[in-house]
Amino acid sequence: MLPLLSPGAAQAEPPAQAEPPAQEDKAAQEDKAEPIDSAYIKVTLTTKAGESFAHPGFRIAKDEQGMFEIACEGERHEIAISILGGSETQVEIAVEYRIDGGPPLTQTLEVEVGTPATLSKGGATLAIDVDPKGQTSSAREDDDQIDQPDSDDPLGGI
Repeated sequence: MLPLLSPGAAQAEPPAQAEPPAQEDKAAQEDKAEPIDSAYIKVTLTTKAGESFAHPGFRIAKDEQGMFEIACEGERHEIAISILGGSETQVEIAVEYRIDGGPPLTQTLEVEVGTPATLSKGGATLAIDVDPKGQTSSAREDDDQIDQPDSDDPLGGI
């Protein structure tokens, strides 16, 4: 025979609550980010004396090397940068920095987009800014560009 229970004596288990979705860590979010094939890179050199020299920068393709050369205070600073990989939020670069052809300072850096990475050698400091989305070049105005011939002549009248 089954025992009799009064209505208040039986207690049901509280309904199971769905667990909140797990927070994805930063690495998982970066894995989902679109990989890059190139980035716009700018370099700023700050000398021992505190003077800054900014290179306007240019676009470098992944697995290619971009060379920056800044001459100041009688020294020639050579900076070679290669993009090893990354996403739109973080880029891995290899940097080789020489002063007057001397021994290089070679380093691999993880650069967060929008936050310049810094590297120092011989009292000089480099700030390397990486932008996978690039920027429009303001080096030439439209008026400065070469006009193309308006004819259908493939040699342009030459």
